[in-house]
Amino acid sequence: MSEHRLHIIVNGSLKMSHGKVTAQVAHASSRVTERMIKSARQEWEAYTRSGSAKIVHRATEEELQQLLDIYRTHSTIWCEPIYDAGRNQVDAGSLTAIGFRPLRESDVPSLIKSLKLF
Repeated sequence: MSEHRLHIIVNGSLKMSHGKVTAQVAHASSRVTERMIKSARQEWEAYTRSGSAKIVHRATEEELQQLLDIYRTHSTIWCEPIYDAGRNQVDAGSLTAIGFRPLRESDVPSLIKSLKLF
């Protein structure tokens, strides 16, 4: 079985401290975890047994929206958006990150592959 990686895309257009970014990445990871446990538990368990690899990318607001438009309701390559509560640093409702279900390298969309690492 090839290794799956959970890709998290952070909104680089927002002014977020490293701590804020870390929290948003954690939110995205948690949201994907919850969905996988509910809908694809065996795949999730295989992912965790293989080391739970995560890759964090940086994208513009426009790139994030493009990814959401394509994959939010996609049947196999779905994602979970994170919108901020607005308690600090960014406005309420700001799209801070997107977490994608764990994917094999061959299944990672080219738009994600083209993004810089955070």
